[in-house]
Amino acid sequence: MTTEHAQQTRLLTLAELAACIKLFREMRQWSQEQLAAISGLNVRAIQRVEHGLSASLDTRRALARAFEFEDIDAFNKPFAIPSEEEFKAEKEKFDREHVTLTAIPLTTGKQLSKLAESCTMDLSEPAPPQRPIFFVPQLKKSSSEN
Repeated sequence: MTTEHAQQTRLLTLAELAACIKLFREMRQWSQEQLAAISGLNVRAIQRVEHGLSASLDTRRALARAFEFEDIDAFNKPFAIPSEEEFKAEKEKFDREHVTLTAIPLTTGKQLSKLAESCTMDLSEPAPPQRPIFFVPQLKKSSSEN
């Protein structure tokens, strides 16, 4: 399928909404209590939403405001969610067009040193300066100097 294919839109299920809310909260490293305080909801409401239970229109708006969405009705509007086949096709296309590398965080100076030694191109040293070329013409000796 192509990206031009018109996807059907639908509202998020309660389980999808729960996953989104929890993900957004954890990305900000907020506790449920912090999200409750920022959104003006009580902690029990946050727990209900994150467990996939009911979430009223006002609760969804309060959460969107807490996460600083420009559109406070973002959680109340339909989303274009790809089918599993569309998702697989897009993933295959991405994999064909991009190279992904595994990144491993360095935690010691020794690891950094090994990485620097293994690099084939050393960008830490500037190129040697170009020396100006001086041309000194040789003078012809006159016959009287001999």
